[in-house]
Amino acid sequence: MKRAARKAGGKLPLEYIMSVINDPNADEARRDRLAIAALPFLHGKVAEEPAPSKREQQQEAAEAAATGPFAPGAPPKLIVSNE
Repeated sequence: MKRAARKAGGKLPLEYIMSVINDPNADEARRDRLAIAALPFLHGKVAEEPAPSKREQQQEAAEAAATGPFAPGAPPKLIVSNE
């Protein structure tokens, strides 16, 4: 498609939009609409922090529930005697 547009002397859609946006003689409302239309192609979305997975949610719930008498005990002490 790019080759066909270039061979025909035409512009790619984004090139056309940018030429209208940069044209000071173009209608301001049209330039605004085209700028809004071009935004997704020029700027990516801001990445949001992903929601915790089910496994992470279950792990957090288990850690929160493991308090008081249900808390895990201390690990056994390992003593080595080399006699």
